[in-house]
Amino acid sequence: MKRLTGAVFLALILMTAAYYVSKIKSRKEKPSLEEVKEEAESSQPQKKRESIPAIDFDFQDLNGRKYYLSDFKGKVIILNFRRRECPACEYELAFLKNLYNRISGDENIMLVPLFLGEGSFVIADYLKGKNIKFSCYVDDYGLSAYKYRVYAVPTTFIIDKHFQIVNRVVGVAEWDSEEVISWLEKLSNE
Repeated sequence: MKRLTGAVFLALILMTAAYYVSKIKSRKEKPSLEEVKEEAESSQPQKKRESIPAIDFDFQDLNGRKYYLSDFKGKVIILNFRRRECPACEYELAFLKNLYNRISGDENIMLVPLFLGEGSFVIADYLKGKNIKFSCYVDDYGLSAYKYRVYAVPTTFIIDKHFQIVNRVVGVAEWDSEEVISWLEKLSNE
């Protein structure tokens, strides 16, 4: 029953992702994370935004080692939900590689690319030849996406050192832009 529920949920994610991919392709320019952040902040100009606590869940690395998201508490977490068979996720991978190259020296920032609904062997095989230097993780059943109400991939949450969600981006973002890097560094130094 769990596998059937998981399969139905993943089918919904894929259909939603296909919709967003078509929207992305029809768009001339993608908004940067900074533009999304500014838009969210401008809707509440002088009010402090409510804190949204991050939700803990478990997942595995490609070697089968189990982690909890709270294992990274005290760091800025870039939680990136993705799928192997997702064109938008594939496109975004170059931005994540560049981001990792820029932040790899900062021990206060943790990139957590989380592949949904597939085993570690499948993802390890997929990543061969892609020159990925950062760790990737899997959630075999995609339950984490359910907890975070992820309906399209890629979807990324930025979680601060206090384990509070400070931003959510649905779709591809230019993670390696100067604005994003400086914002992440600012969060890292808080």
